[in-house]
Amino acid sequence: MSQASVDWDKPKRDFYRILGGIAMKALTANGFHAEYVETREDAVREVLSLVPEGASVGVPGSVTVRELGLIERLEESEVVPILWTEKPAFLVRWPQRMDEFVMMPVVP
Repeated sequence: MSQASVDWDKPKRDFYRILGGIAMKALTANGFHAEYVETREDAVREVLSLVPEGASVGVPGSVTVRELGLIERLEESEVVPILWTEKPAFLVRWPQRMDEFVMMPVVP
């Protein structure tokens, strides 16, 4: 077997796939919707597919959201990202009743 045909990243991808499966199982068991994706691009696509156009999405101090460029992508898709700079919280606006908001603080 030549050195060029060895995929040295495969063990790392396999490990993340197993770890992702464990995390998804735990999240699902606790009432969360969870998906595992293998690339940044897939993650952005998945998040954007879950957020309806015109929705408002609270974005706490998530480094991941910023590193993926999701804030800019949400703005491009007519979604209103609401950024929190002090105490993090999620703000949810129900599309059926745009005048109702629910704020859920994130407890550290």
